[in-house]
Amino acid sequence: MVRERMLIYRVIPCEKTMNKSLRLQSASREGFTLIELMVVLTLSVLVVGIVAVQMKSPYQAAKFEDCLERIEFNEQLIRSHAQRFERRSVLVVDFDENTIYARKQEQSDGPCFRVDLPRGVKLISIITTAEEISHGRVQVDVSTRGQTPSYALCLREGKNNEQWLLFAGTTGQVTRMDNSKDVHEIFTMLK
Repeated sequence: MVRERMLIYRVIPCEKTMNKSLRLQSASREGFTLIELMVVLTLSVLVVGIVAVQMKSPYQAAKFEDCLERIEFNEQLIRSHAQRFERRSVLVVDFDENTIYARKQEQSDGPCFRVDLPRGVKLISIITTAEEISHGRVQVDVSTRGQTPSYALCLREGKNNEQWLLFAGTTGQVTRMDNSKDVHEIFTMLK
């Protein structure tokens, strides 16, 4: 048996064609196509939108909670200020400007402190043992002993989140309530 030798020939491209094909391959891999960029951008916008919607509710709840705490703190502050300096003060609830502020009784121009309610939070009403008021300006007197008549303040955040702050006149203790029916019953018993 005669073995024939098989010659295997390789085709080696010349340098000119090799460089050209490499250049074509590298040119196509240098960047992203417009479609790829649009897909990535669209997905990024969707993720940011979903995260923003998910974060809105906790942010608003925290903002409302902060507002309630500021009102409680400033109410205690005006009581202690009146008691310490033995000066009568006035706590003013202004429904038209959506603010609560305090001032010394003899002073009519500048407030000692002012709580501007944030956007989305609204003063709804104030209940005292005498009446319920939901418009205009209401003044709550603070005696030189730091005492006020008992009153309840209703605030609303959004459409459904309503919160009552009940302030005990003698002690200044604050109680939070959700149910307006219970608040009205308490003030009916106080009359």
